[in-house]
Amino acid sequence: MAAQLILSVLLEAEKVLAGGLLTDPDQREELSQVCERLCLQFHSPTRRLDDLSYRLPELVAVKIAIDMGIFDTISYDEAGLTAASIASTLGIDTLLVERVMRYLVVSGLAHITTTNTYKSDPCVKDFRQGGYMRDQMIFLHDVHYQVFPKLADFLAETKYRNPDDADSAPFQMAMNTKEHFFEWLGKREKQQEAFNCLMQTSRGRKYPVKWPEIFPVQKRLSHFRGVNASKGIQYVDIGGGVGQEIETLLDTDIPDVVASSSLDERVPSHETQRFQLMGHDFFQPQPVKGADFYFLGRILHDWPDIQARQILSHIRDAMDEHSVLLVHDRVLSDVPNEIYPKDIQADFIMMAIFASLERTETQFRELFESVGLVLVQIWRPERSFESRQAVLEIMKT
Repeated sequence: MAAQLILSVLLEAEKVLAGGLLTDPDQREELSQVCERLCLQFHSPTRRLDDLSYRLPELVAVKIAIDMGIFDTISYDEAGLTAASIASTLGIDTLLVERVMRYLVVSGLAHITTTNTYKSDPCVKDFRQGGYMRDQMIFLHDVHYQVFPKLADFLAETKYRNPDDADSAPFQMAMNTKEHFFEWLGKREKQQEAFNCLMQTSRGRKYPVKWPEIFPVQKRLSHFRGVNASKGIQYVDIGGGVGQEIETLLDTDIPDVVASSSLDERVPSHETQRFQLMGHDFFQPQPVKGADFYFLGRILHDWPDIQARQILSHIRDAMDEHSVLLVHDRVLSDVPNEIYPKDIQADFIMMAIFASLERTETQFRELFESVGLVLVQIWRPERSFESRQAVLEIMKT
């Protein structure tokens, strides 16, 4: 009786979703998390192991489809294509196309009709040339899939000591290099381009709530307008890429902010009307002294504590008694069963690539205190399932 009731509810939910009635992204995310928990309840240990075993071949099949040009072909044909017509268009083997298409159907990226034609799922547009998922798959295949198979060997060789050396991570073992990830990446154009596009587009997808919507920008800036009434409010974005985070801030309609974006030292300096791009190595002293705000957006999780302390120490030395450091990053709960699955996955990625970690609230507090800084407050989004991202407000002790 219970099984029949659950089945009827799920079938009704499937009809609602198929009809496109559930369009609110927040509701969809919340329901998705519930469904994932339900699947864990339904699946036997054998089924869970099977799912894990076949996950890698499925993802590799997607990468092959990208390389073959399948997504660029099927996503533009609403009527559907046979394997033979796809193969003819691309000039490749029909049987191989058929085998790859089977995996895309299993993955939900394509659908097969009663006439044996393949139609793409709407999400396939993100796998086309220039698409977000295309860049992610290239990066996953060329980096993550090379590193993660070596993680177990690395931990065994190091006697299961928690990785904490940025220059000797599982990444270095897997790639047979002494270079840090960012140094290695800078020498590989395809992977660098995929990484840059991934970081640019994932800001809106993985972090749908922008940090000025979490941190009370207008309220906190009013304090600095009083302290520094004679000059504009100075904001320094450290490791800020090409100024994406600054543009996010300036979009919040605060005309008296004068911003600087502190980039990799190889990037030439230039200015716009409201902010200046400066080449800077954040392992060297911070050149902008006494700014109102210093900002680190998703930087610290790339570095273990030794390097994180170096970065923070240079910022501390540049701060005055009124300066505030803002850190936008994941902040994991100190309660293990309150940590989101995606945060756990992200933590393993940080361990494998950088010998770093996604930090808990306690770990952040201890890190800041170790360099003479104090965590004043943690600002989180109102919606609970987005609480993995937060803005930490820090001042000098």
